[in-house]
Amino acid sequence: MFKLRSGFIVGGLVGAAAAMVFARKRPDAAARLSHAVTGIGSKLTGFAVSGMMNRSMHEAAKQVPKPSSDTKAHSGEEWGKLEALIESDPSVKQEVSRIKEEAASGPH
Repeated sequence: MFKLRSGFIVGGLVGAAAAMVFARKRPDAAARLSHAVTGIGSKLTGFAVSGMMNRSMHEAAKQVPKPSSDTKAHSGEEWGKLEALIESDPSVKQEVSRIKEEAASGPH
């Protein structure tokens, strides 16, 4: 592991020295190269972010439950249970009626 780190550091130093020599001899070429490297880095970052987002979206899509053929019937049963619950308690029924009236009156 130490050889890998030291090789990376030495390579970086050699590259920096070569870039300084190149920049002194041909300043216009160094500027163009710097611009090109910046553009490449930006594109690579965009690709990486896009790839991560695509992966996370695919994972999220896998976790979403798929509707079954009896969803509509099951939903009807649930609404029936909810209505029975509302009807069983007068205070809940009054609150639901108030909420419905507020919703019908328009946006807040």
